[in-house]
Amino acid sequence: MTDSRPMITAVTPCLNDAAHLPEMIESFLAQSYPNKELFVQDGGSTDGSHDILRRYPIRWSVARDSGPHDAINKAILATSGDIVVVMPANDTFAPGAFSRAAAAFESRPGIAMVYGDCKFLDEDGAVCRIDRPGNLDLDALLWTNWLMLQSAYFRRETFERVGLFDGAIKGPGDTDWVLRMVAIYPTESMLYVPEVWSSFRLGQSYTGVSFRDCEQNARVLLAAHDRFLSATANCERLRRGESRARAGMHCQAAFWYAQAGRRREAWGHYSQAFRYWPGLALTRTGLSYSAKTILGRNITRALSRLTMSFRKTLRHGSN
Repeated sequence: MTDSRPMITAVTPCLNDAAHLPEMIESFLAQSYPNKELFVQDGGSTDGSHDILRRYPIRWSVARDSGPHDAINKAILATSGDIVVVMPANDTFAPGAFSRAAAAFESRPGIAMVYGDCKFLDEDGAVCRIDRPGNLDLDALLWTNWLMLQSAYFRRETFERVGLFDGAIKGPGDTDWVLRMVAIYPTESMLYVPEVWSSFRLGQSYTGVSFRDCEQNARVLLAAHDRFLSATANCERLRRGESRARAGMHCQAAFWYAQAGRRREAWGHYSQAFRYWPGLALTRTGLSYSAKTILGRNITRALSRLTMSFRKTLRHGSN
């Protein structure tokens, strides 16, 4: 008897990810949901990734790309599943995620996306924290990276309406596409389920990301936020108003320019944020962005690693 449940397609960009690729694939194969497929789009790996891919009953292809978003686009176009989830090669699906996502779509036929929580792992695979995005808050969306794609499932028609990812983006972050989606779909069409659906390997988040990529990401974020806020209908959906949203936009740009080593531009955007919302200086978020702008990329990453090491020591001490 043919299973009538929708096909879930997982798409994975891959480039020299042999170290963690087997774990990701096995987390996919372990999903008990029957109608599923994994498509890995490899950009030309030379580290043995192809030997790993040959061992598994999955689909994969090799083609040069301009970055991970371009690879994701190629994978989406090469597949036809009803539901799409993007899974980087370094990360993993939580057990049962496919079944729970499919059940959520079945219970709410009108939704375009369903998403859950994501475990953040350190370089040794220990849990650092759990990212809990909660229900979509447009005001918060303009301040931070709201959505972990590893835990988000989209109806394929969403990509037909919104379009594909910007293939030119090489740095981390998918805010450009998320803002385009949010501008088209109402908030109630995005369902949050408070369950862990994936794991994100934090130590890999900047692997292969150059200073130039960070500078590009700053420009992309600014353009995406400005395009969103230039539409009156979008601003009318904000509870705290356009000025505070633009402060968040400039704080994110300040962070990425600091990551790119462009301190002057970083401080320029932080100053812009302060002009849009003077209360920024009195908030925890404002102080956090200010500290990251002052410290820059290398020191910020060093402190992040030190914090993870301290947390790991505390966990071991409590065992």
